[in-house]
Amino acid sequence: MILQFSITFNISLKSPSLKALTIAFLKYLPSIFQSFAEQALYYFAEKYKHESKLSKMLKGDVIWKSSKGNRKTKIFTIFNYKF
Repeated sequence: MILQFSITFNISLKSPSLKALTIAFLKYLPSIFQSFAEQALYYFAEKYKHESKLSKMLKGDVIWKSSKGNRKTKIFTIFNYKF
């Protein structure tokens, strides 16, 4: 699987120094990872659902009304961040 995704951030920089660039990038790294993980997990959930593997993996019936629902599973990441 190749996942192609794009995100847009408006990042304000205080200076062009490597330190300022690194700090600015690291500030947005959790959000970048969140976007990537959401899209990758959604891809595999759809794939496994269509292959009838999702119910077996979760050991129960899966009722998927919408991917845009207001109840989502919380996932904690390496950044101590949940989405």
